[in-house]
Amino acid sequence: MSLGVDLAVPHLVGPGSAAIPLLLHASSYTTLTYQAHTFSNGIETVLVVWSIVLCFRLRARASATHSALLGLLAALGIWTRITFPAFLLPAIVRLIPSFLRRSSLLAASGFAFSATAFAAILVDSAYFARDGWVITPLNNLMYNTSSANLALHGIHARYTHFVGNLPLLLGPALVLVFVKIRRLGLSFWCAMSGVAVLSIFPHQEPRFLLPAVPLILSSITSLPGPRFWRTCLATWVMFNTVLAILMGALHQGGVLPTLLAAKQQSAVCPSGERTMIWWETYTPPTWLLGSTPVNTRDMAGSDWNDVKSVLDASATSVPGQKWCAKTLLVAPVSAQKVLGGTKGLELVHVSPWHIGLDDLNFEDGVTKELKRVLGGLGLGVWAIVDAH
Repeated sequence: MSLGVDLAVPHLVGPGSAAIPLLLHASSYTTLTYQAHTFSNGIETVLVVWSIVLCFRLRARASATHSALLGLLAALGIWTRITFPAFLLPAIVRLIPSFLRRSSLLAASGFAFSATAFAAILVDSAYFARDGWVITPLNNLMYNTSSANLALHGIHARYTHFVGNLPLLLGPALVLVFVKIRRLGLSFWCAMSGVAVLSIFPHQEPRFLLPAVPLILSSITSLPGPRFWRTCLATWVMFNTVLAILMGALHQGGVLPTLLAAKQQSAVCPSGERTMIWWETYTPPTWLLGSTPVNTRDMAGSDWNDVKSVLDASATSVPGQKWCAKTLLVAPVSAQKVLGGTKGLELVHVSPWHIGLDDLNFEDGVTKELKRVLGGLGLGVWAIVDAH
């Protein structure tokens, strides 16, 4: 994924100005983590940057071929993530005069978009539907406009993207952006467009802003004086080293080991299905369980009282075989304060290298919350030994 972005950066800023943006992008922890595998946000990022490149080319020299490619990428982008158009709004607005002058450009783009979208509908319908049609962006939009659905994943303040997530992704690079704010171009405003539109929705995760990272870094084509630059470089290296370890290894790092441990332990359990309730973690990739009779229930963003009501209605474990309990709760060890007051839970397993950053709550103060999370490393598995 990162190679696709690297190849696009020189086209965004010009070959003679690409060295600094490429260096920043290559050394960013987001490239080393999110862009290092086939993450949907990573795919979206590649499609966004190349779509903007095509918008630049269409403004410089109108071409039906480039217009058709833009339509194709637009369809792929929307089918990948519904947030894709948010990052293209300024670029598309600037193309409107070109489309009005030459209707053939609009026709080429519209045909390519329609053909690609129709193919995507056919593939999705054949794979997911027994009857009827599956229109993925429509389903995505309907799901994400429901407050009840978003509450399952966590509700955040509308300003979270701007004051929390963007600094988390870019760190010291934001300082360099503001130093040269008068010379920011279309790439930067495309990034801001995406951040602003995504801020409308109350569920806000840092990964949603991944396409904004190369667009903002591409705006940094020159540097201030040597002394200031050396300070920024040292801070940039430290920031990305720490975040690469935190987000690449520790954040949600216990999910896979816990899932694999459950699969291994289930092999020695009596026959019968068991349920693992996952709370305040990422949704586990259940395909790793294979044919293991373990059901997973994702309650990541649920209130603890809702989780407790499910546990209270659960069956108890077999004495001496805690891993074989009919119901297991998987939650961060940092949640011990909440779990400690719940009777009938017995800790049976801990995957040590795990931090959950999606359930941060700073109502009691930043220091106290960070101490709770960082002081409670690990993802635990609790058996229901006496739910009543």
